[in-house]
Amino acid sequence: MNYIKFVRIFLLVLIIIGIGLLSTQKMWVPKIVDFILRKENIQQQNAEAINNIQNNITLTSKVSLSSSEKEQILDSVDGFINEYKLPKGIQNTYKILIEKQLNESIRIVVNPGEEGEVGNLIIYARRVNNVWRVDPNGGPWCTLEEFDQQQCF
Repeated sequence: MNYIKFVRIFLLVLIIIGIGLLSTQKMWVPKIVDFILRKENIQQQNAEAINNIQNNITLTSKVSLSSSEKEQILDSVDGFINEYKLPKGIQNTYKILIEKQLNESIRIVVNPGEEGEVGNLIIYARRVNNVWRVDPNGGPWCTLEEFDQQQCF
């Protein structure tokens, strides 16, 4: 019996609080919405600042490529490294060595001869529709037939 009385009193208190909140919502709802929007705006600005950081990259090539092809490779490798390997929010410095080319695929070494997470990392790129792109998995990017016939890495 005491338990039922406690539940009734608790529900009555909740109803009174609810009615009070409903009657005063014009005062507190806009403040809460403004607070949430400010928080989201600050987080979005921080994310944009992190995404706008440019890495220092040195590109060398043992393969004869045009400057636009080197730029495509540089952008593709930088995007891959930023997405999967490097810490976010800081400027990173690394070297890219374009080591070998076989038909429409190339072998790239990031930070050749170095140790660590991004040390001596080998990734592959392939030219698709005249644009060089890094394999998103970092590994050979070709069909099994091409790989079996040793037409790509």
